[in-house]
Order: sequence, then C-alpha cells, then structure tokens
Amino acid sequence: MNSLNDIQISKVQRNLGLCQRASKCIFGDKLVDSLSSGNVKLVMLATDASDRTKSMFNKKCAFYNIPVIELLSVDELSISIGKTNRVALGIIDAGFTRMIQKTIYGKGEVINESKEKEQTRKRERKSIPE
Repeated sequence: MNSLNDIQISKVQRNLGLCQRASKCIFGDKLVDSLSSGNVKLVMLATDASDRTKSMFNKKCAFYNIPVIELLSVDELSISIGKTNRVALGIIDAGFTRMIQKTIYGKGEVINESKEKEQTRKRERKSIPE
C-alpha cells in the first residue's frame, strides 16, 4: 500500500462517518458473528489493536475472503464513527467499500465483487422455472 497523505486519511474518516450514519457499519460481537455470513464486505482494523485481535481478524477474514485494512488508530477509527474504543469495524455495503478502497488504493474494485456476482447468478438460475 502506498503511503497516504493527510487529505486521503481525512477522506477515509469522513467516508466511515457517512457509512456509520447510513447504518452500514457493524462492530463488536455482531461483527465477529457476521464475518461467516458473507454480509461483511470490508474490515477496518485499528493499527494499534492487540496482536491477538489482529491475528483473530486476519485469520477469519482470510478464510472468508474479506479484505482487511489497517490504516487508523483506535482513537481515529472511533472518532470517525462517533463511538468510543472501536478496534475493528465491518462495512456491509459494497458501495461504501468501493469508495474507501478507491480513496486508499486509487481504484474502486471490491475484492469480493466477483464472488457476489456469481452467487447472484446462481440464485437467479434457481428462480427461473424450466
């Protein structure tokens, strides 16, 4: 990942705040439970989270093919969503995920998007009567 300037970091924080106001962020026990359901599109993990927490989220997200971004500290992450002491948060909307990834990486591709399209096609095939 290329180094980000203050403007890009500020934009990520504003986008996270907008995501929270749109109720597209989850955290805490709900986040851990939602990782396996496929609803989480991106996990933002605090850079100063404990090694145990980082390891747990990285392993779970790697298993379920969910991208993890470590960019903000606990304080920065918490302030950007208007909560306190948030070490990790999940984004459940592909649009917000694309917006954040575009700000950070310069492109708006969602890693899980092809998997989502494949699942949608399978559902559509099942619903078409033969």
